[in-house]
Amino acid sequence: MYIFISILQIFLNHFYFLYNHKFYTLFGKPYLRCFQTNTLNYLAHAFLSLKDEEIMTGNMMGDFVKGNHHQVYPKKIQQGILLHRSIDDFTDHHALILEAKHYFKPAYRFSGSVFTDIIFDHFLANDDRYFTEGTLHAFTVEVYESLKKNQSLFDEKMKYLFHHMTQHNWLFHYRTLEGLERTLIGMCKRFPILGQPHQAIQILHQEYNALQKLYTAYFPELILHVDGFTFTGPKNLIL
Repeated sequence: MYIFISILQIFLNHFYFLYNHKFYTLFGKPYLRCFQTNTLNYLAHAFLSLKDEEIMTGNMMGDFVKGNHHQVYPKKIQQGILLHRSIDDFTDHHALILEAKHYFKPAYRFSGSVFTDIIFDHFLANDDRYFTEGTLHAFTVEVYESLKKNQSLFDEKMKYLFHHMTQHNWLFHYRTLEGLERTLIGMCKRFPILGQPHQAIQILHQEYNALQKLYTAYFPELILHVDGFTFTGPKNLIL
């Protein structure tokens, strides 16, 4: 009976693992739930809210706050969480994002969204409309400092994420292809359910220009969406 219950527990946990693209705790260890919304585009989420560090904190916490639980946080943190949800909803249903994910099929039935998130952050980090290498470095330092000020609001999963984000300097290292490939390899190593990374890296190199073209068309539309997002608080979050 114990063995049956254990097997059932593993099955149920892996079902939830597949259900959503979030962090989940499996036997006490934070795991990544991989297959629904865009939650690995952390550079984009930070960039789309840094004019207000509390909104940015809420935006970066957004994956870990469900339903109406955002209402327990200070008002601007709530606004950041709602902004995060709006960005994810816009992204999930955008035709250009769906087209980008298609490049990873049929090799990766579910995990194309994970790879698209990370790769689009790579393109953002190299987009001279928004960043140079120097301004990206300064930006990432500011993001980490702002999050550190507000880390008392983090739950355990967000603390885990923030620790690894800063330890490996994700937001800055997305800029180089070497850093991007290390991220993909590390992600697939930590979460084998994503599949082997080597074919994803091969697709990245083969379709780099096509994926970049999709990003280039998509991101200004996302900025317009965020700029028109309505809540009581700062308007025109992006210059």
